[in-house]
Amino acid sequence: MEYAFVVKLIHQVWKTYTYGEALVLNKSEEQKIVQEINDLKKHSDEDLIDITHDVVYQFFTGQTD
Repeated sequence: MEYAFVVKLIHQVWKTYTYGEALVLNKSEEQKIVQEINDLKKHSDEDLIDITHDVVYQFFTGQTD
C-alpha cells in the first residue's frame, strides 16, 4: 500500500477520535503504524478503513492485542 496514502488515512481516522484535532506522530510511530496496517491488510480480507480504525484506536487508547 502506498505509504503517503496510508498516512493520510491514519490522520483522517484519528480525527474521528479527537473531534478534529491534528495527530502529531514522530517518524518512528508513523512508520510502526503504517507497517502494522500494511501487515494486517496483507493477511486479511477486511477493508483498509476498518483495519486503519482498529490500529489507530489501539494506538489512541494504548491497547494491544
